[in-house]
Amino acid sequence: MGSSCTKILIPTYEPGGLDAQIYPHWKDAPALTIVSLCNSNVTDVEIVKLASDELIVNVIREKGIKYVIAQSLSTRALELLNSLGVGVLLCKSKTVREAIEKFSKKELYLVTLTKTKLNEQCHQT
Repeated sequence: MGSSCTKILIPTYEPGGLDAQIYPHWKDAPALTIVSLCNSNVTDVEIVKLASDELIVNVIREKGIKYVIAQSLSTRALELLNSLGVGVLLCKSKTVREAIEKFSKKELYLVTLTKTKLNEQCHQT
């Protein structure tokens, strides 16, 4: 099949879905909206609500998530997602639909962490 498909996870307020507002934090989001895109077209929207002991990481693995779009993310969450091979995109959009449109138009930035060891000049007094 020649189509290019990807799954994107976005933390949202309830009820979730394309018109849901994006939750401002990665952790403790009331709902997770998973959007499947094939050739820039939305082909499926799934809403996941985590059980009290369920981890977002498990959802990411089980659902084959390739990208997370969030308004903010901790350094720890960014490291974790990067270690899983998940791309992290930060977005100021209010709704999932707006974020997906920006993703499709390649208007979002991929966020990564770079670790650099302090050099000797930084320790001079």
